[in-house]
Amino acid sequence: MLNDPDFINRLRNKDEVSFNRLFSETKETIYNTALHLLQNESEAKDVTQEVFVEVFLSIDRFLDKSALSTWMYRICINKSLESLRKQKRRKRFFSVANPTNEANWVHPGVVAEQKDTARKLYAAIFKLKPKEQVAFTLFHIQGFSQKQIAEIMKQSVPAVETQIYRAKQKLSRWLINQKE
Repeated sequence: MLNDPDFINRLRNKDEVSFNRLFSETKETIYNTALHLLQNESEAKDVTQEVFVEVFLSIDRFLDKSALSTWMYRICINKSLESLRKQKRRKRFFSVANPTNEANWVHPGVVAEQKDTARKLYAAIFKLKPKEQVAFTLFHIQGFSQKQIAEIMKQSVPAVETQIYRAKQKLSRWLINQKE
């Protein structure tokens, strides 16, 4: 459906039924991507909404060079990173604790027995550089291929491989140090 030229043309013509279908079929994956990156349900909901507004307003700029979903994930990641930058600025200027950087955040889908491990993992993921965080999250948590991540992030596959490798190395070091 997402790569069907007729469907994309209906989106370009602002067909409400097509947008509703796009929203209903992609909202969960967009939300989960934002949630994994932001570690805050409220912020993730806001970003999800912003993604669909952006898609609606700029669908004419979608060039069919990649899959529609890839374009949407790129928007989601850009909006999520923008939100993270705003949060860091607010924290710097107001010296208020950043709610998304709490060591207690756990994805709502994690089962009770794994919450402590997940809490430590998400706290460590949040410490990664933004590109490493995105690459690691998309690969290991969301299950994207390295090629898909390269398209989403507009980078080469080797660059994505390097970011994933560095993220794993850092996470390994941080998590081992926590145990000691």
